[in-house]
Amino acid sequence: MESIKNIRILEKEANKRGDLFNRLMKDLFLVLGYDNPRFNIHKTGREMDIEAGHRTEKKRMFAECKATKEKSGGDDINKFVGALDAEKRKSPDMGVEGYFVSLSGFKESAIEQEKEAGNRVILMDGQRVIDELIRVKIIVTPIKAMECAVHCAAGHGENLKADESFELLAHDTGWIWVIYFLQNKQKTHFALIHADGEALAQEPARAVILSDQLVGGDLHTLEYLPPPGHPSILDKQVKEAHEKYLHYLEQECGDITLERMPADQEVGSRRLNLENIFVPLHLVISTEQEQKQDLLASAGDVLDKEAPQKQERHPVGRVLSECTRLAILAAPGAGKTTLIKRLAVAYAFPERRALIADKLPDKDWLPLLIRCRQLGAAVSSPISDILCAIAARAEMNDWKGAFSLLVNRALRNGNVLLLVDGLDEISYEGSRVGFVMQLRTFLATYPNVSVVVTSREEGFRIVGGALSAQCRHYRVADFDNDDIKRLTLAWHKEVMGDRPEVREEAEKLAKTICESDRVRQLAKNPLLLTTLLLVKRWVGQLPTRRSVLYGKAIEVLLMTWNVEAHAPMELDEAIPQLAFIAFTMMKEGIQRISLRRLNEVLTLAREQMPEVLGYTRQSVAEFIKRIEYRSSLLMLSGYDIENGTLVPMYEFRHLTFQEYLTARAIVEGYYPERKDDDTLLGVLKPHLNDEKWKEVVPLAAVLAGRNVQPLVQYLIEQCKKLNKSLQELSPEKSAFLLGQCILDEIQLAPKLLEEALEWIARRTGSPSSLILSLFGGRYGNVLLEVIRDAYISSDTDLHSLGGALGDIYLRRMGWMWRDQTEPEPQLYDEITQLLENDNALQKAIGALVVSVFTFYFPPKKLSSDWKRLLKSWDDAILSSLYSEIPYLHFAACWAFIFLVESGAWTPGHHPDVLSRLLDLWKNSPLPDVKRTARYAISAMPIIDREFKPLPEPDADSIQFIEEMYSQYDLFAKEAALVIAFYWKKPWTDDELAEKVKESTLFDRNQSLMFKVLLNSGTASAS
Repeated sequence: MESIKNIRILEKEANKRGDLFNRLMKDLFLVLGYDNPRFNIHKTGREMDIEAGHRTEKKRMFAECKATKEKSGGDDINKFVGALDAEKRKSPDMGVEGYFVSLSGFKESAIEQEKEAGNRVILMDGQRVIDELIRVKIIVTPIKAMECAVHCAAGHGENLKADESFELLAHDTGWIWVIYFLQNKQKTHFALIHADGEALAQEPARAVILSDQLVGGDLHTLEYLPPPGHPSILDKQVKEAHEKYLHYLEQECGDITLERMPADQEVGSRRLNLENIFVPLHLVISTEQEQKQDLLASAGDVLDKEAPQKQERHPVGRVLSECTRLAILAAPGAGKTTLIKRLAVAYAFPERRALIADKLPDKDWLPLLIRCRQLGAAVSSPISDILCAIAARAEMNDWKGAFSLLVNRALRNGNVLLLVDGLDEISYEGSRVGFVMQLRTFLATYPNVSVVVTSREEGFRIVGGALSAQCRHYRVADFDNDDIKRLTLAWHKEVMGDRPEVREEAEKLAKTICESDRVRQLAKNPLLLTTLLLVKRWVGQLPTRRSVLYGKAIEVLLMTWNVEAHAPMELDEAIPQLAFIAFTMMKEGIQRISLRRLNEVLTLAREQMPEVLGYTRQSVAEFIKRIEYRSSLLMLSGYDIENGTLVPMYEFRHLTFQEYLTARAIVEGYYPERKDDDTLLGVLKPHLNDEKWKEVVPLAAVLAGRNVQPLVQYLIEQCKKLNKSLQELSPEKSAFLLGQCILDEIQLAPKLLEEALEWIARRTGSPSSLILSLFGGRYGNVLLEVIRDAYISSDTDLHSLGGALGDIYLRRMGWMWRDQTEPEPQLYDEITQLLENDNALQKAIGALVVSVFTFYFPPKKLSSDWKRLLKSWDDAILSSLYSEIPYLHFAACWAFIFLVESGAWTPGHHPDVLSRLLDLWKNSPLPDVKRTARYAISAMPIIDREFKPLPEPDADSIQFIEEMYSQYDLFAKEAALVIAFYWKKPWTDDELAEKVKESTLFDRNQSLMFKVLLNSGTASAS
């Protein structure tokens, strides 16, 4: 059997050597089933080289890794076992596995020690690492490498004999086998075989030899055996194959057509130039990545400080410059495929890259495109085979060999940008997982290859973990107003001509879209924005209601698209059948339906709706075919396994259309088992708690007209309740559904509308996009009056009502919590006017605005001028605190909490404020004021007791503090300790120090108070 030396890492610089070693270990532990490995994890009193979680089992892995020349001994292992035991104690319910990796192997004494100790950890030497990499085909076997090397030696012409020892190199370009050859028993020659089994050409071999020399290797003293030239393929043919492939990419990706869009003959026959119509996309870090960061933060581990912040938009070009392996997720119609086209064309034709200002990195990449929906039976093939098979699809049969050589050279040189379009379109989940496993192996074999994978989020979940260690995950950001304007202008210019009147019309339309919150929600998706533009072209104006807009869009799809190829659809027949299908799919919780099931549903529709479909002239099969070809509302989306058979699967082109048609089915009775006494509430009630129906409910509500009243009354009653179980409709969800219905402008009597708006405000936390959307809509003034009246007359829900008022008034002043930009000084003036107003409600609103502003814009983001301005509000807010009006008390307490936490105010300015807060805590008639007052006390920084901020307590006050400390409420406990500190009662300093010391409550006061107590000399330092 062959002899394999230790793995050698060809990098002299310490940081780069560490990166190479980490890549080696990442590949190894991915092989062993562990995802998302993290390196050099700092723990309390110790450091772990690697930590990772298992893909399928409830266990974690910790590893110690050595790449030294010396073998590892027993002391090294014992030290690691101690750290590992601490991790096991920390997570007793989680399986913990320990690996000690030593590429140079282990001393015999260490091996015997572990045998006697019961194999406490798994020992892995270089040989075992190599075996694992071979097992999953990241690297070829030594025997296969030898076969290739022998061919190199045969072309050399000398009498060379292969050495039986092997060596594996870790180089920046990937894994490389070194095969040595002997002449007269002296080592004189060598061959370098890439992990894929192909010999390195002379140029890339020089880079490896130089790296070896820099780390003290002797390859430069031997003669290199390059691969023999391919006898049947000339460089000229490779160049021709390259040109043919680029021509194929230009035909496939160079234009945008209105394929599957509602285009009339004039527009639908046009091929729109990609650069003229493409709007550069932006990315945000994916939700899964955010949750992972939050999880790590809660565990107290060190986070990646370079990770993008939540919801921050990043241009694709900048992201690709920083990380060349991306998984980009998005909803249907968000522009994934168009982005792939842009990347393919930009790197196939560098001169076209500069035509769009998307700041793509300046790389000499060969773009290789894989469309997952076209893979078919090849889905289980190695990725390198799939890439070489592109030649057949591109009608390059005469250049297959030359194209394969082109691809292989680019892969080994790291000059490939792999574009994987529509991972979710591999419909069978098992095949999708298998494809991703092949992709992981491919990326480990070619570590310098760049890759962009696109997928819908739903189809990515099952494979996301497997790709997380290879690709950084992002979502396509919604279009912002500038994006909407750019696409609207570009579309008009390309479709209607670049004339002044066309530009003026486009700018006016873009402004209308952006100023209507409901329409803008649609326009954030490029597909739906394009549909809006086509609806506008067709009907002459843009509907503002979603239900009208969706209905018109569906009519456009059915009536005006593909007119030349197919006769128009009968709307009276098509919509009831589509609605019946949509309702059935929504009720079954699916977005894809097999052809067999689709036939069953349509047959049932004709049986149960004879008055509607009794005289239809189309068969079920013909209807399905015509709907897809004529409108693509319902379309073939792939294949899946059903009852052991591969069957066609259909889905609505966009979930929005499925939701709208479901709502229409409910209102017009196009659903299975309909009864004459069915009501809107009765049909919707079983689904109100289902997240998938959250869009169906408001759409059905607006379509129902005056029949919506019972549904609204039911939702209001649910808002008033405190839900007792997860099965009940929560007040928050009820408020959300009510808000969405009102945004869609359902028909409501004024009194019922006002009651609904009040309970939405009571059950919606701040910041609230829903409240701001309602305020910006038709009933904005009504909403403001309702919230004002509720705030001044209520003794509960003041946090929600006050937060809503603060949000609305900041919006009126031109600033929103999500702006994250420092406001103009004018905002200070407007807030000051509110605080100094003689009207009590205006003063309260001013304090609420201060609370919201300081909470959502922390001082670390403010200039020194603004920090100074914050402090100037103290006196005005204090006057509200000492008023006789309870709702002013609440606003003032809340404002002080956030001014204190922002560092703009301390009780040292007005020590007696603590006395006032204590009085409100004890005596206010409003529970919300009591709670806010005690929170404010707990938030105040500790000041010198010599200020005597509190009067001497009476017996009732001391008893009150003792009772508050005994409660479960954490803020009550914390506030009680603060008051006791200033009184030195009911506990001595020693007793108080022990309570503070033992408490886990304090983030702000514990260390400060404890320090004061210790410095007082009365408390023990123990």
